[in-house]
Amino acid sequence: MEQFAAGLLELGLSSTDLILFFSDNNHEYTVAWFAAAYLGLPMNSVPPALGPYEFSIQAAETAGTVLLFGPSKLSVVQRVFTSEEYQGSVRQIRLIVQFESPAVDPFISGLASFTTTTTTNNKVVAKTTPEVAALGAGKTLATVPHFPVTDLERSTFAIFYTSGTSGKAKGVVHSQRTFLAMLINFRQPTEHEGQRLVLPFPLGHISGSLFLTAALDRRMTVLLTRVLPPEAIMRLIDRHRVQQYTFTANAAPGLASGQYPGLDLSCLKVFRYGGAKIAAHQLETIRRRYDAHMYEMYGSTEFLGHVSNFHNPAAARADFKAGNLGDLLPNVQMKIIDLNDSTCNLPANETGEICFRGPPCFVEYLKNEEETKMAKDKEGWYRTGDVGFYNSDGCLFITDRIKEMIKYKLYSVFPAFVEEYITRLSEIESVCVVGVPHKTEGYYPRAYVLLKESCFLTEEQLLQNVKGRLIYFQNLMYFLIYLCLQKTSDQTNGSVEACGLSTACHALQLEKWIENTLKI
Repeated sequence: MEQFAAGLLELGLSSTDLILFFSDNNHEYTVAWFAAAYLGLPMNSVPPALGPYEFSIQAAETAGTVLLFGPSKLSVVQRVFTSEEYQGSVRQIRLIVQFESPAVDPFISGLASFTTTTTTNNKVVAKTTPEVAALGAGKTLATVPHFPVTDLERSTFAIFYTSGTSGKAKGVVHSQRTFLAMLINFRQPTEHEGQRLVLPFPLGHISGSLFLTAALDRRMTVLLTRVLPPEAIMRLIDRHRVQQYTFTANAAPGLASGQYPGLDLSCLKVFRYGGAKIAAHQLETIRRRYDAHMYEMYGSTEFLGHVSNFHNPAAARADFKAGNLGDLLPNVQMKIIDLNDSTCNLPANETGEICFRGPPCFVEYLKNEEETKMAKDKEGWYRTGDVGFYNSDGCLFITDRIKEMIKYKLYSVFPAFVEEYITRLSEIESVCVVGVPHKTEGYYPRAYVLLKESCFLTEEQLLQNVKGRLIYFQNLMYFLIYLCLQKTSDQTNGSVEACGLSTACHALQLEKWIENTLKI
């Protein structure tokens, strides 16, 4: 890691650079991530599922000057650098490092003629990970971080994109202090120290980056994977005798029923889960079958490390109760506010919006003061957009969500972001994207689309357009699009409202839903 960091310095990196990561999970990503931390340079971990449109927005907003990417993202990078639509977002990039490649792809090498906007009019430099490491051979950093961090409160450590509570993607800025506070509060019990952990979460998400860092902090061996089906994960667990597994709802039935003949999963001793709801009886069956600790994970990109059962092993095992997220971690405050009156704090066992305050709370939304003020008040309270209550023991339970984000498996779909893209099409007048509940996979996104008069576009044509540009939709088994041919009387503002469809139009959509979708 230090050698790779030194190699980056040899390539001229300075304290003003920002590093963009865009890759599936791999060990070179891990080395580069910690090398950037050694240097004290801010990072933007771009989710690997994004396409050129989304990537270009993040590159432009963060003004990243260094791009580290994996070979599976080459087509997206090519599209961004060659399309007039996206080129402007990457003009500031002056160094590109390609992961997991014996040589730089010819296209990337050809970018040496791609003029940047730096004052010295530099050209893009392209290297592989080994080439960068070779430049740092035999060199060390005098201090870590290399570039002095003078303000822990405000100095940016990393930027992660999320929907927040509004449904539109925003850059969440974490400082050196907030990320360190999350890491400290995220420490697992000492009894889990040294265990093997399988990590399927993308490092391009804050959960992946934080889980990895926290695991290494506890001297764990991390089995880093890409997003795989449960069956493939189970084979890896058996082969490498993994003790910890963080699973999603689609893996719960198999774990509970023991549907993996020929595999020895008795090594599993710690389970973590979160996101979509999992039936309580399945969780209890899993706990009993493996005699394991069960930890339900809860948090957001803005604030991780607020409640947990990590420090209370009994609540994760003998006294396990599905839905119990745990009590407050050190230096964190919590309150529940009335849904109709935010100035009214509620007592135990009364349901309202969950709010937190403490060192792990994010600094701001990048270049978005208005949204920052909506999410975090002047006193530092972060409004989660989640509804729940705490019991007489101070343990938190979630009952509902008021966020607009649609959660599909490990993917977060931002309705406002999709709506913004679809409405850019010349045939579209308005659109509304909502989530359709699924028993094990969270939600499927459904779009209600209003065409402009005299325009023609089929649902299939629009679907293919969305999948071609918003790449993460290729990971969705179902993306439902319904075309509305005329406005309803409720659409006085010219937009399609989620509940503003006329009775006849709604009946037609429901008929299509029953006929085409419930077959799943």
